[in-house]
Amino acid sequence: MTVGHILANDHGGSNADLNNLRTECKRCNEPVRQEIRVPKTLQEVLPDVRKLKRVEKERLLSWVRAQQRSRDKLDVVYDDARRLSPAERAVLESLIQIMVNGGLES
Repeated sequence: MTVGHILANDHGGSNADLNNLRTECKRCNEPVRQEIRVPKTLQEVLPDVRKLKRVEKERLLSWVRAQQRSRDKLDVVYDDARRLSPAERAVLESLIQIMVNGGLES
């Protein structure tokens, strides 16, 4: 486990503010460091929330209340796939395309 920041130090976050810290697994925290951007404000997020279907809003509400997102099987497989080497990802992409076209079952 690692300590992750809700708002990165580079964007004004603080290690001294315990409300800015959260426990994250190393696998999830490390790649995020390269993808960090300034968090959106409520005014920026709300229009996207309003566009969601009711079932999506219900799902989002459950995540917000739990303070974590539930992940389905596809999410987990994608996380593993995106961590493959570029060469392995290219092979995987080709294999998935064959499967989608009805060629391979497994």
